[in-house]
Amino acid sequence: MQSAGMAGTRAEAWCRRVCTACVCTSVLIRWGLKSKTRLSCALWRSPIDGGVFVGVDSVRLIFDHPKRDRIYQAKSAACEYRRPVQDREYLWNREPENCGDRKPMSSASTGFGGPWTEEKLAILKKYLDAYTTALKNQPFRLIYIDAFAGTGEVELTSADEGKKEFIEGSARIAVDVDNKPFDEYIFVEKDQDRCIQLNLLREANQCKNIQIENEDANEFLQNLRKDWRRCRGVLFLDPFATEVEWATIEKIASFDALDTWILFPTSAIARMLPREKEPDSISPKWVNRLNRIYGDESWRDLYSVNPQISLFGDEEQQRQEGIDGLIRIYKNKLNQLFGDRFLEKSRTLKNSKNSALFEFLFCVGNPNGIGPAMGIAEHILKDL
Repeated sequence: MQSAGMAGTRAEAWCRRVCTACVCTSVLIRWGLKSKTRLSCALWRSPIDGGVFVGVDSVRLIFDHPKRDRIYQAKSAACEYRRPVQDREYLWNREPENCGDRKPMSSASTGFGGPWTEEKLAILKKYLDAYTTALKNQPFRLIYIDAFAGTGEVELTSADEGKKEFIEGSARIAVDVDNKPFDEYIFVEKDQDRCIQLNLLREANQCKNIQIENEDANEFLQNLRKDWRRCRGVLFLDPFATEVEWATIEKIASFDALDTWILFPTSAIARMLPREKEPDSISPKWVNRLNRIYGDESWRDLYSVNPQISLFGDEEQQRQEGIDGLIRIYKNKLNQLFGDRFLEKSRTLKNSKNSALFEFLFCVGNPNGIGPAMGIAEHILKDL
């Protein structure tokens, strides 16, 4: 790797790489302003302070932590950490040599959020604080599982001014619980580039038992094995879209150990269920996805004969308006599965235009904890 000298607040730097995953693109990075940075040309944005890792096929990187200086082992790439400098831009503008036919590295976006993101994370944070406090004198091994862990941070965009900022994501929030820390943290993330960011979080918290699983969340949870008589924990199901399968929910319920927060993607599901079409005319791909979400074809109950059309002799079906029906069906299935462990009260998360995006649902893990867990969750959902 070589770099040119600085000229004012700009500098050009070139990166020659021989790594197996490369992106031939230009990336503009603003250091110190916590703006979005793409994973490109072996480039990572620090989840600690917004600095940037740059480099190539090296196994070590120098990580300048605010509290200590350490040399960390990187998973497969990168090398040098550069401290954020206010208002300084660096332009990466040269295609790496010897790229050949290698496939581009996927961007490890931290994801875009809004008011609903801060709302769900605030609820999770309060519950984790209360949960670990309530169980701090109990003999159980406490486990936190984040099934769609991301990178440990989330990018927020202001609806009014379009300004961007990064806030702590669910993984970092869980790690930062300090009253009674969890005994084990399991971060499941299918995207390999996001796992690299999670590895940095683990390296910055070596005193804690953090396990990172680069795996599909449904497969991991359906094959999870623990001595649940001795373990208790919290599971956060925050899918990027409609990934959570009903078979996974059934498996979780059988553990009798994990208090579970489910982010149900009402808006995404509603888009798969057009109002003016009959259920049989829905794309087979979407039908398969809906069956995996609900575990059966109960979603078809949302459709009924349109009375106005039937007056003319031709019966056509139409989905009931809004999202209440599809939430009700899912809640009914949770109630049948969890019984008294399912909390009927939930939180509708909306965007800046007041449109419902998600329903935040809660189920208790162990039957013996129904009273305390329900009380804590209901209080948070009501008052936050």
